[in-house]
Amino acid sequence: MAPAFNAERLTDSAKVEKWFKRNCKDVLSRECTAIEKVDVLAYLMGLK
Repeated sequence: MAPAFNAERLTDSAKVEKWFKRNCKDVLSRECTAIEKVDVLAYLMGLK
């Protein structure tokens, strides 16, 4: 998922929202908050 490994990742906001909706419900049994989404995106953007 990290852009460092796939430059096209995180470029389509609809796909990102779909990913968050599906995976947050699977992992947390609820939708992620905006702050949680920012934290995950910051982590992924920081991977090298």
